[in-house]
Order: sequence, then C-alpha cells, then structure tokens
Amino acid sequence: MKKCPKCGIEYPDATTLCPADGIALETEGDSLLGQTLAGKYRIDERLSEGGMGAVYRGTHVLMDKTVAIKVLRPSLAADEKIVARFSREARAASRISHPNALSVTDFGEDENGIVFLVMEFLSGKTLKEVIREEGPMPLSRVTGIMLQIGGALEAAHAQGVVHRDLKSDNIMLISTPAGDYAKVLDFGIAKIKEPEGEFDPGLTAPNLVIGTPQYMSPEQCSQAADIDARSDIYSFGVILYEMLVGHVPFTGESPTAIMMKHLQDPAPSVLDERDDLPPAIGRIVSRAMAKRPEERYQRIEELIEDLTISGGRRRLEGSRRDGALIVGRPLLVPVHSRVLLGLPHRQIDDEGDVACATISRPSRRTYWRSSG
Repeated sequence: MKKCPKCGIEYPDATTLCPADGIALETEGDSLLGQTLAGKYRIDERLSEGGMGAVYRGTHVLMDKTVAIKVLRPSLAADEKIVARFSREARAASRISHPNALSVTDFGEDENGIVFLVMEFLSGKTLKEVIREEGPMPLSRVTGIMLQIGGALEAAHAQGVVHRDLKSDNIMLISTPAGDYAKVLDFGIAKIKEPEGEFDPGLTAPNLVIGTPQYMSPEQCSQAADIDARSDIYSFGVILYEMLVGHVPFTGESPTAIMMKHLQDPAPSVLDERDDLPPAIGRIVSRAMAKRPEERYQRIEELIEDLTISGGRRRLEGSRRDGALIVGRPLLVPVHSRVLLGLPHRQIDDEGDVACATISRPSRRTYWRSSG
C-alpha cells in the first residue's frame, strides 16, 4: 500500500498520485536504500516519488560528494523502448546549460537492471512547499522567480527540449542574501523535439502519459502526438496562477476529471481572487493558459517580456552570450507587449520615467533586473 503524505489516505501500489490533491504517494520501506548503483552511487535516503520513479539523496562514493539520483520505475525500466528514449532524453537534458536549470551529470543502468539519472543535489524547499506554507505571493516576488524559471525554459527550448512535467513540485527555491534562487528540476524526463525529417516512432511514440494532471496542457491531456514548447508555456501559466492565488486553477476527484477540465473548462481569472493585481496580469495568465496552442504565447521569451513589464521590473539591454550589461540604456517596450498591455508608443527610461521613443523589435535579447 501507498500513502499520501498530505492527507494520509492509503491507495494500492499501482496508484502513483493522490486523486484528491495530486501529491505523489509514498511507499513505506525501500529495498534500494544502502545499495550502490554501478559501483559509484550509494543510495542514502528517498526524497520523493513520482510517476516516472523515485528521487534519492545519494553519495558518489569515489568523490564523497552528495548527489540526487532519480531511479526509473521498474515497470518502465523493463521496457527497452522506454529505456532507450529515457537515455536519449537524459543526454539531451545534460546539454542544457543555464544557472536556473538543474545539472544532469550521469546516466546509466546497473547490473541489476536499475536505470538511473544522477543530478546535482540541492538543499531548499520546492515552490509547492513554499506556496503551501505561505499562500499567495506578492507580484514582485512572483515575477522575480518566474523570470528565472523562464530563462531555464528558454535555454531548454533552444536545445529542442520540452520539459513536459513543469510544476511547482519541480522547482526548487534556495534562499540567498539576494532573494529567491530558483532551479528547474526533472529535465531528465523531458521530450526532445525531433529535427525536421528525423522521426523514430519506436522511440517517440506516446506510449505513456508523462505529466501531472493539475499542470498538464490540453494537448497532453488528449495525448496528442506533437507536444512542443507551447505545452510548457501552458504549465508555466498554471504555476503563475498558483503562485498568485495559492492553489492550482483546476482540481477534481480523479486525474481524469482534472484532465477533462483542462480540455473543456475556461481557465479562471486570477483577478477573481486577487483584485490588487494589474488587469494585464490577468490577461497574461489567460493567454498562457489558452486551450489552443496557437492562441498562447509562442515563445517563453514573449511571456517573460510581458510579465516583466506588468510586474514592475526594469530591463537592461545586453548580450546573453558574453554577459555584458549596458547600463543606462532605455527600456524599450516591444510591439507584442504594447498591444497586450494597451500601452501607447512610448518607453520608460532607466529611472522609470516615461519618454517618447520608438518601439524595439521583439527579437532583441535582454537581461533583466529588479527595480528594487
């Protein structure tokens, strides 16, 4: 039997998520504890469990270094096609280089057939835990965290990697003197977007549903074959809603009931519960959670641009490659943001003053900083 760590209700071993609150169920006792995988990684403590498998705190025995180890569920590890796809996707995830994306350092299968993924170990709280403890967040804090998450997604999407299981449980917050430092977890179960003309149905066919019902896009819920970056944008919108309101937009008695709501029910407005938010924030969340992918933001950069402006943060122009910031240049409001937010043709300078100017192209690369 498995038990929900939140409500305490027990379920059969085949159940992975609590139907009432979507929390991953936990199993008492674990035969992997104390084992060493591939002669290198000792399993020390189970941290969490999800649909794909369990995550453990472990030790690289040769380097005496603490790591996080994700072990693929035995029922999935027995399927050669799933293991092959998992291996390929793990390699792709390891190529994502961004300070707000969790680093994947190793992948393998030990002599007992245990398939595992090794990642950097983080000490902090998940965004889900923070929301549960503190409730709805101030807009300024939400914006600061989501800019970091958006940056990690942008780096992943640039590599052709779609996360597919973006949720508040998969975002770690680390407290620093400068504020929240966010890390996006679990890129190791991401989906690789096939290059044009390269399709392997044996490795990419949707033979299992990946995702958490409360955060799944409509196309995930309908098990559409073509899942792209816009699915992550929908999940990003769900998290944005959750941070601002304190709960996810859709709940239900079962995963199927929740998935049907994603497919059929209009997303509730954050403004219904947060009348202190600018109307533009409501429009941003609604657009991110549009049912049809073509009606959402097409790129995460566009969403971040609008959220930054509406959230009261300033933008400094600079190069993402060399890290250089050009201080003192004016903040240029791109066309797509101006239309969404109802802004006139104007710009805000580095001190927050409005001045007449032209509008920049949406393709301009930028750095972000807080106005505080």
